[in-house]
This record gives sequence, C-alpha cells and structure tokens, in this order.
Amino acid sequence: MRSLPTVKLFKGGTAVDEFMGALPESQVRVFLDKHIEGESDKLRQQAAQANEAGDSMSAHSLLEQANKIDPERPDIIVDLAMLLADNGEIEKAGSLLQSLPQEEKTRQPAAGLIARLGFLNEAAQFPTADELRTALEEDTTNHERRFQLGVRLIAVGDYAEGLDELLEIMLKDRSYNDDVARKTLLKVFDLLGDSPLVKEYRRKMASLLN
Repeated sequence: MRSLPTVKLFKGGTAVDEFMGALPESQVRVFLDKHIEGESDKLRQQAAQANEAGDSMSAHSLLEQANKIDPERPDIIVDLAMLLADNGEIEKAGSLLQSLPQEEKTRQPAAGLIARLGFLNEAAQFPTADELRTALEEDTTNHERRFQLGVRLIAVGDYAEGLDELLEIMLKDRSYNDDVARKTLLKVFDLLGDSPLVKEYRRKMASLLN
C-alpha cells in the first residue's frame, strides 16, 4: 500500500498550507501564487489604507491598477465593486460583479454585496423612511409600507431594525405577498454573512415558523 506524498509550504518556519499527491504544474503555480505577494496585492493593500483614511478617489485608482494587472482576481473585483457601491455608483458596481464566475457570485463577500445592491436598487423606488413611519402610525396593518420600511432600513445599514420589521410582517401575516418577508430575511442573511445578527435572527425566524 502506497501513501500519497504531502507537500507543505512554510513561511517563517511555520507551515501555512499543504496539498497531497501529485499536481500538474499549473495547479502548483496557483497553490504558490496564493502565498506570494505580487504587485496587485500591494496595490490592494494600499487601496484599503487609502479608503480607511477617507481618500476613496485614490483607493479607486489603486484598485483599477490592480484590476488591470490581475483582471480575473475575484477579491480585487469585489473590492472595487464595494467601493463603487459605497460611492453611490450602484449600476457600475453591479456590472462589475456580473463579470465574476458564477461560483464566485455565491460566495462571500460577493454574495453579500450582490444582495446589498439589490436592496439599494429596491429601496430607491420607495418613499423615505420618515414617510413610511408616518404611514404606519396611521395604519399599523399596512404590510406593504412596513415591508418598504424594512427594505429602506436594510439598504442604509440599519439591519436589526429592518429585520424586526420583516419579522413583524411574518408574525401578522405569513402569507403576505407570497411570503416575501421570509424570503427577504434570507437575502439579508446572505448580505450579512457571518455576522452575529444572522444567528440571532435565524433563531427568531425559526420560532415563528414552528
């Protein structure tokens, strides 16, 4: 019986990755590239620093340069799309994300950003949050206005409050608009990824479904 050889990669005396068996040269190169900092990695790091410092214009320029060097790197594409979304360029961000391979679109953080863009586009069609709150004060049973308020809140990052509005619809009328509240909750979970809110609100949603 033969055992498969194991190849380990060490950095600073510490094993950081490994693979078993023989791989073709192309896959070995991919394996190594993950751990070798290239010019695009440096540009990406500089872009993150610039963005944190409030210089989104420089961050955009640096990410554009990184994208030209490595046009198929999903992490750079997502960073650039996220920056565009933060600056209100929703359509450009969406177009950029559509260039990702399908499997990348289902992974975080791309899946979350795609969900976020969906909420931003949807919310743009609704009345303001203040107008929606006023409408609900006049009629607390108006599920359409409550749904619109939930989407509005989620689009601007008030996730807990927005999720509470969606849960309220589920509590009052689970069948409303083809169960849109539950379906929207699931989209928010995609948006939030591994946020503690996901676990909390999954539990709350499950209690309503039982």
